[in-house]
Amino acid sequence: MYKRPARIRFHHPHRPEIASAAALMAAAIGGEWLEAEAGTPTGHEADLLVVLDSPCPAQASGTAAIPCKSWALGSNWQKRLEERIEGMVGGFRLMARLDQSNPPGRRKNSLPED
Repeated sequence: MYKRPARIRFHHPHRPEIASAAALMAAAIGGEWLEAEAGTPTGHEADLLVVLDSPCPAQASGTAAIPCKSWALGSNWQKRLEERIEGMVGGFRLMARLDQSNPPGRRKNSLPED
């Protein structure tokens, strides 16, 4: 089902260190499923933009829309961020089990994770 890892960009408009922590955490939790980076909403191609503690930005006219999710984290942001990332990676794993496919970073003859 998945031909390549999903490219996820995390953005925090006021605290870029939280976006960097999110990218590192996402790579540690779901590195077989996604490629994570921290940065601004524009620039490199991404499959999903995750804006932290702020609403998704308006898309500029004439540009390709990148799907966007807004995650409110609050003061206990580390725990909340881990829960959200684990949920996202869990969704990838569930979809792979449904069609009996492997993570994009794994050989075809290996078994999917439980």
